[in-house]
Amino acid sequence: KSLYLKPRFGSMGKGITHVSKQGILTNFLFRKNQITSRPYDYNWKFSRVNNEKQFLNKLLLKNVICEEAIEPTVHKERRFDFRVYIIYGKVTYFYAKSMKKDSIVTNWSQGGRIEKKNDFYKCIPENKILLMLSLARKTARVLGLSYAGIDILFSKGFKKIYVLEAHSFPAYEKGFDLMRFLSKMI
Repeated sequence: KSLYLKPRFGSMGKGITHVSKQGILTNFLFRKNQITSRPYDYNWKFSRVNNEKQFLNKLLLKNVICEEAIEPTVHKERRFDFRVYIIYGKVTYFYAKSMKKDSIVTNWSQGGRIEKKNDFYKCIPENKILLMLSLARKTARVLGLSYAGIDILFSKGFKKIYVLEAHSFPAYEKGFDLMRFLSKMI
């Protein structure tokens, strides 16, 4: 199986490592047997790791989360997943993040894009969108989160649905005025 290794307290698609039979790809820097972050936030490029055993030994000593890689549904040569915002048990906003199908991450900060609903969502069965929104609400409730960003992925052909991550303090993207929404709720 392939795995993703992610920093437990990461954000913006930074510090992601993909481990598979084909080798290890990471967007960390690995030089002189040291793992370091890049000096900027955006467009961390992935590169193949040469000293795989040394790299993994160093990485696993850090606070990382291991996730099984899931082959996602692909639409128009783009892989995608969703961010669903839940505030006090209600879905307030959601969107799809996409990237070229062979990419490792979909984060807009790393070159992905936020898809326009009226174009992109035509390919997604309505019952799958409703299932996704229901799962996001349940996830926030089970974790006791009043404010959450839930990342969800459909496997190839929409066969299965997965909660990738639940963010207790998620950033919010263009197109959603979180502060205005919160002030109305208060």
